[in-house]
Amino acid sequence: PWNSSSPYLRVFFHFVHPDFRRSRHAVHLVEFAKWFGDTAGMKVVFELMHPERTEAKGRLYERQASRIGGLYVHAPHAGRPKVAA
Repeated sequence: PWNSSSPYLRVFFHFVHPDFRRSRHAVHLVEFAKWFGDTAGMKVVFELMHPERTEAKGRLYERQASRIGGLYVHAPHAGRPKVAA
């Protein structure tokens, strides 16, 4: 979608309070986003950019949508001097 002029919906924030994580609330949020996309006639892009429990969260999205790639990040080590350009 990012290399297309077609509009799409992007899910940046998908949060379920810790007290309710043993429920189906996360699944219902994904289903709602898909329903909204279907109703609007737009693709929905789900992002997973959290370092904790990435595999489990990825499985949730893979059960609900098609995986189209990956995101890889390099972060400099704390205290490492920056290289001058």
